[in-house]
Amino acid sequence: SSEWSAPSDPLDILIAGQISDRPSLSVQLGPTVTSGEKVTLLCQSWGPMFTFLLTKEGAADAPLRLRSTYRAQQYQAEFPMSPVTSAHAGTYRCYGSRSSNPYLLSHPSEPLELVVSGEAPDPVLSELKGVLGNEKGELP
Repeated sequence: SSEWSAPSDPLDILIAGQISDRPSLSVQLGPTVTSGEKVTLLCQSWGPMFTFLLTKEGAADAPLRLRSTYRAQQYQAEFPMSPVTSAHAGTYRCYGSRSSNPYLLSHPSEPLELVVSGEAPDPVLSELKGVLGNEKGELP
């Protein structure tokens, strides 16, 4: 007998690099945060964007999508991640899309690596990080 299985979940196919504007991605408290803190990732663009998508490298989940707001002459979306846990650590990028076609995306933002430390930052590790190089791994 030929029986059909239950339909799968829908799969959205997103095409990046179709909008010339490239958004920026930042985090208010800096890229190293303590577990339990309230953290918000901010995606911004000078060019018009209807929505912003936030992706995490290696994550199987669908990207988070928020409608943009216009503030301080930029389009932006705030992605709250609180309270932050070690599961939030990783490399994030954001993309913008326009209302005319939500599946065509901008180029990605520069990657943002979110580091989640334990309950309190270790002063020795912080000192070593300062001696060994800056956030991009470049020597002083």
